Parts: sequence; C-alpha cells; structure tokens
Amino acid sequence: MELEIKQVGAFMRKILIIVLTLATTLPLFAWKIQSVKKITTEGEWTNPAFSPDGTKFFALNGKRQICVFDERGESLIIKTNTNIDLPCWSPDSKMLAAEVESTLKPVAILDVAEDLKARYIGEKAFKPCWSSDGKSIYAIYWKLDHGLAVSKLKELIVGGEGSNEFIEMPKDKNNIRCMTVSPKEATLAFSHNQGTGGTKLYSIDLDENEKKKIADGLKGDMVFWSPDGNFIWTGDELIVMEANTIVSEGMPHAPLAVWSKDSKWLFYSKEDGDLARFDITVKKEEVLITKDRFESNASFTQDGLSAVCLDGKDGNLLLIKLVNE
Repeated sequence: MELEIKQVGAFMRKILIIVLTLATTLPLFAWKIQSVKKITTEGEWTNPAFSPDGTKFFALNGKRQICVFDERGESLIIKTNTNIDLPCWSPDSKMLAAEVESTLKPVAILDVAEDLKARYIGEKAFKPCWSSDGKSIYAIYWKLDHGLAVSKLKELIVGGEGSNEFIEMPKDKNNIRCMTVSPKEATLAFSHNQGTGGTKLYSIDLDENEKKKIADGLKGDMVFWSPDGNFIWTGDELIVMEANTIVSEGMPHAPLAVWSKDSKWLFYSKEDGDLARFDITVKKEEVLITKDRFESNASFTQDGLSAVCLDGKDGNLLLIKLVNE
C-alpha cells in the first residue's frame, strides 16, 4: 500500500511538471482578427506610427504631408507643406518632432492639439529623438567646414531657445542609422553602420557625457528600447543591457517593432506579411496569419490589440483590430 502511494505521488509530480512546463511555453491567449478597415484610398503611404498612449497614429502620404488619425482610423489633421522627415512622438503623445528639409535644417516641433502648428529649434540637426521626460530633443548637429566634418550630439531645449552641444559623433551622419533615449534612464543609444563590418551600437551617458561601445558586428541597425530600459531590440538581435550580452539565436527579423508595456513581447509584421508577436522570455513566436494580403510596416499599440500597416495590394493604410480569447 505504501509503495502504491509513493508511485501515485511520483506520477502526480510528473503531471505537475508537465503542466508547469506547458504554462511557461504556451501562449497565454489566442490572437484573432476582430476587424480590418481600409482607412485611405490613395496609396504611397509611409511611416505609420501609433502614439505611446495608443489613442492616435500618424502616417506620411505620397506628398510627404503628415496626417494624424484617431484610434478608429478617422482623419484628424492633415499638415501641408511641412517638408518633414523622420517624425517621432513625444513621450506624452502630444507633440511630434521631425527633421525639416530646408537650408537651415532645423527640428520641427508639431503640436497635435493645435492642428500640428510648427515651431522650429536648432539648425543643421538630424535624427531627432525625445528625452524620456519630453523636455529636450536630442539630434545630430552636422556641418562641413573647409573639408572637415563636424558631428556632435546636440540637446535642444523644448519651449526655449537654448541648446547644448556635446559628445563627438561619427563624422558621416548618414551612417548613423537610429538614435533613441532610454525611457527611464538618462542614456541615449545609437547605431552606426560599418558597411561589410556590420553595425556598432553605442550608448551615451547623458549625465556624464560619456560614450561607450556596447556591441559591434550586428546585423540589425535599429534601436528600440524596452519600456523597463533593460533591453534594446536592433531588428535582428536582442541586447541585454545589464549583462551586456547579445542574443541572436532564435530571434526574428523585425526591423520595425513595438514593445509591450511589460517588456515581455515584441509586436511586428514579418517579411511575408504576417503579423506576429515574439515572447522574449521563452523565445517563441506567435503568428496571426493574414492569408489574403501582404501587410508591412505595421505599428502596434503597446497592448498589441491594434495595428496600422500598409496594404501590399495598393499601398493604402489598414487599421486592424485584434481580440484575445
């Protein structure tokens, strides 16, 4: 009798181990499409991006005009004749910063609440990105004087005329591919393409004005910080900041990705058009198959339940709503 009890106990322990293993490896819920809505009728759209709070998104049309939509896909604002490039949301989702195609090349700050009314700060500024508190914009200050290239990181004070130039940057601004600030720490990271040598990733301590190399020989050249500041996604590799390690095996190719709020998932569109999410903890991909169309450049909300992307059939914007069950 005692032997039988021990055997039953051992069997139950095995069952428990299997259940716990499945609980940590299987997805927590199943993705399903709730609706797909085409929200534009003229193609050639680019750069769709949801705001951090998920209440609106922007995209650039074929005339390089910036258009802002609400979360239902209804057009809110169309800003004409701005000649802007690389727009990015402020942390509070109230403003945009962008490059400006002009002789002075300032940074444009566009106020969403005031119909994208533009203010301009700085000059010769490229690759703008917001500080984590939204009080500054960091950009690359670049000029060519008597054959010598000058390239420095420049801090532009939002709402004022002040600026601060510091930290020498790589001379060729075109090889600096992406630059963003950590959401919780005073750290900026940027990627520098080395051609056949791959990409180098650098970090800059904005308090100490110190630059250091994090990694080199990378395939990806994007810089997507996780909300907790512990990871950087390059588009091909995961950089674990505290351990200073590179995880590439089993990672997807996702040049455009959005982190979930808990920093456990990446949401993106695959090269074949499928929408997907990737579990960082167990390195597992869950795919929402879209069989009848090719969708690209998807931008998700941080809960993964809404995505705006480009329809591969005609280049228009699609708004996709998802549910979990």
